[in-house]
Amino acid sequence: MQKLEMLRKAGGRDSDVCGCVVTVFQRSHCDAAVPCLFNVAEDPCEMDNVASSRPTELARLRQMLKAYNQTYVTALAPPADPTSNPKYWNYTWTNWKDYPRPAIID
Repeated sequence: MQKLEMLRKAGGRDSDVCGCVVTVFQRSHCDAAVPCLFNVAEDPCEMDNVASSRPTELARLRQMLKAYNQTYVTALAPPADPTSNPKYWNYTWTNWKDYPRPAIID
């Protein structure tokens, strides 16, 4: 039985919490040059980097990520409006566009 499944069978609301206590020195170093791939079902604390032993899987996942990244759409959010700052509205979040522009901004 896989370790994660054993943790879940332990039951209760917290059954998906693995309780890992990992220091920064124990964690695998991951970046573009040294990618990480973990089998979270067997290694929920992500201690054993299997990227070098699973190059086909790593390549498949990188290709999927590349395809997803090509569909990225830039957010169309308008630029920040200084009049939205709550300090101009008695420190209350409000729909500032419903009110006249604060004189201090002009």
